Amino acid sequence: MLRVGLIGAGNIAQTHLRAIAGTADVRLTAVCDVVEQRAREAAQNYGGKPYTDYRTMLEQEDLQALFICVPPDAHSTMEEEAAARGVHLLVEKPVTLTLEEARRKQAAIEQAGIIAAAGYCLRYSPLVDKVREWLGQGFQTVLAEARYWGGTPEAPWWPDYAKSGGQLVEQTTHVVDLLRFLVGEVAEVQAQYTRAAAPDDPAFTVPTAGSVSLRFTGGAVGTISTSCVVGAFEAGVNLLGPDGAIRYTYGEASLIRGRNTVTEKPTGDMYAIQDRAFLKAVATGDTSLLRCTYADAVKTLALTLAANQSAAEGHPVNL
Repeated sequence: MLRVGLIGAGNIAQTHLRAIAGTADVRLTAVCDVVEQRAREAAQNYGGKPYTDYRTMLEQEDLQALFICVPPDAHSTMEEEAAARGVHLLVEKPVTLTLEEARRKQAAIEQAGIIAAAGYCLRYSPLVDKVREWLGQGFQTVLAEARYWGGTPEAPWWPDYAKSGGQLVEQTTHVVDLLRFLVGEVAEVQAQYTRAAAPDDPAFTVPTAGSVSLRFTGGAVGTISTSCVVGAFEAGVNLLGPDGAIRYTYGEASLIRGRNTVTEKPTGDMYAIQDRAFLKAVATGDTSLLRCTYADAVKTLALTLAANQSAAEGHPVNL
């Protein structure tokens, strides 16, 4: 029975808790949150012992795997301390807010030799599997487009740019990572942000919308649009080339060639697939099951932070 812990029992943690509970030969041993009531409720619903201090949890529990689901600015030295104890990690995105901190954690993970995954769940979507199948049939991408539009999350820390990194870093990062996964690495990024329609609230310091241009190392170019003040939700990726177009959203994927369109609908829970792949990798040592390692997530962080830098300084940034 695999002994699993979790730090941060907020919104996204509930998804992971359900996946852990639904996985055979896995037991939630402990759950930690700085809000005691959240930790207790999670323990009551899914088992395990509640904690409010992660260091106490790591000292008192013999964990084999740990899910870290805290806000981007709240990682402290959780990863380093868990890695030093030989505990394998799944860290929610974004893995932190600075490259210096992320690379320090990455070095500790690699020195400890533990398995470390990151929560870029779109990579595990059955629809993305279908997109990769279409790409594998000789589809050449020359233009890529991604978007993530929605309202402002309710988390009290989210509107603070210093705590969330803004929407591109904290939410739109999912489609940014998907572009890297499907198209390849980015050589240059240029971004423009706005605060149009921002609430009259001094605590709201994130950009309300942004447009990002990309130049991929493989020759393609691309754009990303992002906004956190839209009264509707849409997220997805379009890939265009001589053979037609591939359209992916959270709800369907389509291959369009001339007047012919093939559409696929989702067939599985990407979060559960992701978490079970991580837990199986820990149980068996088979790291080929992981589609996004911690090191790979650091590359996605670098891309989003480069966009933030470009918007702030007003010029392209090379990666």
